[in-house]
Amino acid sequence: MRALVRTLILFAVPAALLAAAFALVFYSAALPPSLAGLTVYAPYILFALGAGLAVGYDRGRALFALVTLVVAYAAQQYWLQQGLEGLPARAVYAALTVFVPLDLAVLAMLPERGTFNRHGALRLAVIAAQVLLTVWVVTAGAAGIADWAYQQFLDPAPFSAGRIPQLGTAVIGLAVIAAMAASVVTRSPLGAAFAGAIAAFSIAAHVPTASVTYSIFIAAAELMVAIAVLQDSFRAA
Repeated sequence: MRALVRTLILFAVPAALLAAAFALVFYSAALPPSLAGLTVYAPYILFALGAGLAVGYDRGRALFALVTLVVAYAAQQYWLQQGLEGLPARAVYAALTVFVPLDLAVLAMLPERGTFNRHGALRLAVIAAQVLLTVWVVTAGAAGIADWAYQQFLDPAPFSAGRIPQLGTAVIGLAVIAAMAASVVTRSPLGAAFAGAIAAFSIAAHVPTASVTYSIFIAAAELMVAIAVLQDSFRAA
């Protein structure tokens, strides 16, 4: 029973922030005009806050998770707001639904190695390679790769999630399970935050053209990671 309580406490903050994000989406229209800009800039502000904490406490996994999330938000702002028609938007959307949950799950399972060292450089290089691959698909007009990502691998009835490709749906599901398992095994608040961030991103990905909803859930994911840095640091102390 005690182990179950500790596990529930581990996921309390991500669950509370997910619930808050749903409530904020519902009441976002009631925000005063003076705060309307927060729905656009909040992910960037929270990225800066979280990155500062991650660097200050030498939490490389958190830093690169935040980089992944802010890249996903910037990509939505630039390519996805107008819809998913056309190769650039389709390729970017498929890449986000695969790479973002995959990166967060891998970071949840990797040991902490700090920020400014060869481990950090390697992890940043992987994110950069994913971005470059996506840019290449778009600029080279490699429609075949994008079409493959949208392929129906199984009967769509039991294995579809809105606009998200089946490949992305499978990666998201496996990533959540892997991140949750890693957090339970290591008792790591960061692992729990990464699992919550995957869930928040998957909700945002269901509505890629709804900028307010996308912004709120990406911001919630970033806040989960920032709070987990503090939790992890206090636990270590």
